[in-house]
Amino acid sequence: MGTLPDLRCGKPHPLRTVHCTAVSSSTDLARHSAVFQPGDPPRSGQIAFLDPEGDGQVTVAEELDGRIVTRSAPATLVPVAQAVAALARARMDAHAHPAARFWGAAALVALQLVTRGRILPGVTAGEHDSWRAGPLDADDLRRVRELAAAMPAAARAIPSP
Repeated sequence: MGTLPDLRCGKPHPLRTVHCTAVSSSTDLARHSAVFQPGDPPRSGQIAFLDPEGDGQVTVAEELDGRIVTRSAPATLVPVAQAVAALARARMDAHAHPAARFWGAAALVALQLVTRGRILPGVTAGEHDSWRAGPLDADDLRRVRELAAAMPAAARAIPSP
């Protein structure tokens, strides 16, 4: 198994293994489109970087000649908890894919809500404990709506079941 290029953390990592200090916008991952794949429980969600050399597969929806089509795409799947740092850095990286920059901005908004105590306990459809955003004030709602309006199509390319 190969190793990732020098990632400035001094630790060797097998190819495509993600480490909180190893994944950054200096890696190739932030250069690729990124889509969120929800999980149940929510903490099992992943970021799928549409990487031609990825060892996973995802179905993506894209516009082709004015219609929406789906296709299978190779991807590197990264648990959200491990992708947050790289996505946060990607939001300020002019070389990062717009979808990776968007998810970096979304992660920052989510972290700001958490640090301000804007989270509520809940239970998922699969009966797992979870947290959700709330209560949101007018400024929070405005920021979330602005973020949603700015979401590039590539960042939401995973079709609904």
